[in-house]
Amino acid sequence: MAKKGKARVRNEATSTLQDDQISNQIEEENVETNPNHSEAPSSNPSTNEVCSSAPPTKRHKKDHAIGEQNVRGKAKGVKSGEGIEVEIYDGRIVTPKAVSEIHVLFHQKINGAWISYSEYPKSELDTLFARYLTVGFSHRQTEEEVKQAFENSVRYRYADWMLRIRKPIFKKHQTREARYKNPPSFIPINVWKEMVDKWMGANWQV
Repeated sequence: MAKKGKARVRNEATSTLQDDQISNQIEEENVETNPNHSEAPSSNPSTNEVCSSAPPTKRHKKDHAIGEQNVRGKAKGVKSGEGIEVEIYDGRIVTPKAVSEIHVLFHQKINGAWISYSEYPKSELDTLFARYLTVGFSHRQTEEEVKQAFENSVRYRYADWMLRIRKPIFKKHQTREARYKNPPSFIPINVWKEMVDKWMGANWQV
């Protein structure tokens, strides 16, 4: 029983770390590996001569193909949650990979100024869950039980998600106008302005 408890603590710590990484990376562009990059030639001239003049063997071609596959990542059609069974504990999803995926999906579709979970529309929550199901995770529980755990997970993490969106910009920019002009790349400008107004309202403590 103690081992299970430690494992769950590790899961929560890992998922929090992954949330930090996602928040730091959410506005970065995808960086592609340069396929033309090659290592410096060997200092042995005879070795260089053999490598430059000999035709590629089947093994060389195979190794090159494997290298290209590793650079490209998963093959098309492979879902990011495929082969991962999600653990539900205390009514919430605790598997780090699944928790991180929910965070990513949430960031991809913020089209309303919902700065608290109580404002988040049920229709949006249902859509978010439907998108989560397409990722390919497996669950031992029924879909209804998974949905309840999913909603509990979103409710549990929502305030932290908003903090990670708001804090860097509000810390760097002090005026309302400056904050208006520096929205996160994944939030529409009109939605962001409304969020700023709410956060700077008299009833909100930043």
